[in-house]
Parts: sequence; C-alpha cells; structure tokens
Amino acid sequence: MSTKSQSAKSGNRGKPSFFQRLFGNFCSCFQDAQIEDHNEKDATASKSRKTSLSPTLNTPHRLSHAPRSSDSDTHTHTTTQGPERVLESPTPARTSVSLESAFTPSNVSEREVGEETELESNHVHFREQPTEVTETPEIPLPEVKRYGDGQWLLPPIAKEDEGKKCLILDLDETLVHSSFKYIEPADYVVSIEIDGVYHDVRVVKRPGVDLFLQRMGEIFEIVVFTASLAKYADPVLDMLDNFQVVRHRLFREACCNYEGNFVKDLSQLGRNLEDAIILDNSPSSYIFHPSHAVPISSWFNDMHDMELLDLIPFLEHLSRVSDVSTVLNLQL
Repeated sequence: MSTKSQSAKSGNRGKPSFFQRLFGNFCSCFQDAQIEDHNEKDATASKSRKTSLSPTLNTPHRLSHAPRSSDSDTHTHTTTQGPERVLESPTPARTSVSLESAFTPSNVSEREVGEETELESNHVHFREQPTEVTETPEIPLPEVKRYGDGQWLLPPIAKEDEGKKCLILDLDETLVHSSFKYIEPADYVVSIEIDGVYHDVRVVKRPGVDLFLQRMGEIFEIVVFTASLAKYADPVLDMLDNFQVVRHRLFREACCNYEGNFVKDLSQLGRNLEDAIILDNSPSSYIFHPSHAVPISSWFNDMHDMELLDLIPFLEHLSRVSDVSTVLNLQL
C-alpha cells in the first residue's frame, strides 16, 4: 500500500462520520434550546421580582390595626347600619385585610407597617371590621315600666304562678331565627316599620319550640327577655306563644348597657334569685349572674337540632331544687 493511500486512511480515521456529525448537531441544538429556555425563565422571574418589589400607583394600602368590632355572637350596643338594628344580634360587616396586619401589634406605627413591602398581596377575611365610619343615629327606646317600691321590671307574681320558679327565655337564636334576607320556608313573616320604610322579617322556629314552651309553661313562670326592639319581638311572640304561657315580655330598653353589651340583670326582675333561671345563647347576656344560667347553642337553620327538647328533663329537675345556683354554679 502506498504512502498516499495510508495517509488518506489515517485522515479519514481522524474525521467524524456523517452520522456522528448529525448526532453531534442534534445534541448541540438540544443544549442550545435548553440554555435559551433557561435564560428566558430567568429573565421573566427577574422582571416579575422587580415588578413586585417596586412600588406602583396600584399597590394596595395595608390596613393596620383598624378598630375591631365586637363579636357577632354577643348582644352589642353598637351603631349598626340598616334595619338589622331592631334585631338582637346584628352581624358586623367583614372587610379584607392583609395577613401581616392581622398579626401586627397595636403599638406599631403605620409608618413601620408600611416599610414591610414584600407581602402586600396576601389578603384574607381574617377579622371583622366596620365598613364605614359614618354614624347612624340610635333608635330611641321607650321608658322602662317599673313596679313597686323596689322599681322592679316585673309586676308581683300572679296567683296561678305562686310557688313556681321564674324561667327567663331569650328569643333570637334561642327560640327562633329571624332575618331580613329571604328564608324558605319561613314560619312567620313580620312587617315592621324602620325609618319610615316597611321591611319584611322572615322568622323560622327552632325545632321543638312549641312542645318546649307548652311543658315549661306548666312548671315555670315564663318571661321572655330579649335585646331586640318591641316593634319586632312583640308580633313574633304573638304568633309563637300558641299556648299563652309567656307571662311577661322584656325588651332592649330593660337591658343594662355594660361595656358595650346588652346585659339582662336578673336582680332587677323582682324575683328571688334562687328561683331565677335564664336560658340564653349569648354568655354576655348573663355575665352578672352566670350561676343562674343554662347555656344553649346559637340556632340558625339546623332542622335536626334537639337541644330544646333535650333540656326539658333537666329543667324539670331544676324546678324542684331549693336554690338553682347550687346546680348551675360551675365553680362549686
């Protein structure tokens, strides 16, 4: 073999074949595509990071330690907007606040809060806030009628109720649930006038309330004590009290305003405290006499609820003890 042919073979052996070059080009293109895609992602992430860190005119202002409204489960003495003012438990509106501001201490200034700029977009319904600061004039309340030298809320006990203990019943969320919104089916619809406008209130009875009232009327002097207004509660009780067992009705004007709550002071009734029992879904209503209270859960729409019927045997037992506080006082 000649030197020329040998050098040609050695030269061919050093050069890549056609398929090797094709495979190499494919791998090179694939690597270039990966690098370009990675660069585009880095550029997009960098751009979005700069955008989120840079303040703009559309950046929402954080709400920091705004005044908190009271709990919706309590009977609060607040200036509630709209017709809900006549009901016992108005529900405050909720607004969106940032997650960070919900945990911000009240002694931190708005300037310090505003310097934390990274997490402006995480907004949750975290706590209750008033939607507006506009004041609504309170509904004027009538004078409370008093009885006897002690200026009691109740008249002397009737002859047919002598020897019975006094059972004080709450109305809203204890015996019934009422709403200005549409409820189907509603047991009653009450039309009431508020600020010159008539509103329909739809009322639903708690399961077992009829049997409960009938049995309790046989062994107790029944008093309905509500923080609602009489213009709403009176027509509701007219329809609810089928067996005419409610001896007396007390409304918002008979409540005490204590730290923003409507409190039902049992010592003002004119009945012996050892014979007084209050059944109420709101603990703030009986904070003056917790050892005379039978708690019950707030009821809204659970038609399988049986609490009223379950309480009948227990209240029958309470009607026979000498002092109800010896049974109801949880601290003993």
